[in-house]
Amino acid sequence: MKHDYSKAIDCFFNEDYICAREYFDNFLNKRPSELSSLDEHASYYHFMSALKLYHPDTEFLFNNFLTSYELSNKKINAIFFMSQYFFEKKKYLKVVDLLSDVNLYKLERDKKSHAFFYLGYSAFSINKFELSKNCFFELINSFENPYKDDAVFYNSQLLINEGNYIDALHDLKSLTYSEKYAKDIPYFISKILFNKGQYDTLVNYLEPILDSSKYNYYTDLVLLQAQSCYQLENFDPAIAYFEEYKDLKDTLTLSQIYQIGFSYYRKGLYGFATDHLNKILTSNNDSILQYAFYYLADCYRKSN
Repeated sequence: MKHDYSKAIDCFFNEDYICAREYFDNFLNKRPSELSSLDEHASYYHFMSALKLYHPDTEFLFNNFLTSYELSNKKINAIFFMSQYFFEKKKYLKVVDLLSDVNLYKLERDKKSHAFFYLGYSAFSINKFELSKNCFFELINSFENPYKDDAVFYNSQLLINEGNYIDALHDLKSLTYSEKYAKDIPYFISKILFNKGQYDTLVNYLEPILDSSKYNYYTDLVLLQAQSCYQLENFDPAIAYFEEYKDLKDTLTLSQIYQIGFSYYRKGLYGFATDHLNKILTSNNDSILQYAFYYLADCYRKSN
């Protein structure tokens, strides 16, 4: 029996998990009824071997270990690795259920940062925002860790949901040079500025960004720029950006078609205006229809 145990341990630490699982199976099947420290370790590494191999009985072996050895000093590590396993499989509710009941500060430093992120992101994903915020706060403020930028980013999304745009902007701007998030940040900053009605600030912010091809959400940024120019009644650039957006997007909303048509109307380009406003006439949106009919009639009148 001890030969099986020793061989299993050697295989495990040499990352030969198939071999380890086989010898742990042999050892645990042959053991006497009374439990020993070897049984505890064998049960733990048996579970870990299954986890490393993504075997379907991983969760069963985990639960069996916890039930059999409730006071084991390996219990917290078993919970950590099982939560990591669930996190990789996107089983976020199970991650939250596991890690919520654990004192994460008892984990080793490297595991602690992972655990706080697994719990924070999982809670974020299942709308447990207060728990999520607490985890991200820990990652942002307490210690150096590889998830600091992730925590700042997801915390900014929580702040946006709360309507706390000032702090959200502060968080997002701090990620301007983040290797992971730099390409995404202009979009989220732009959305906040647009929602706050800061159209002048947004137009000036986006001009140099739209000259570059290195940012994500380019199509959405073009639309935000077009709509900001529209709100400012700068119809020449509004038309230019709307037309670029049309080239990038397969379908437009009625509101977008109306804004393009109205922009052409305000510039006196009645033919282009009628082309767009006519597309709204089949709509059931009475408020847009009312304006579309009015400006269409005026287009026809002014263009004879």
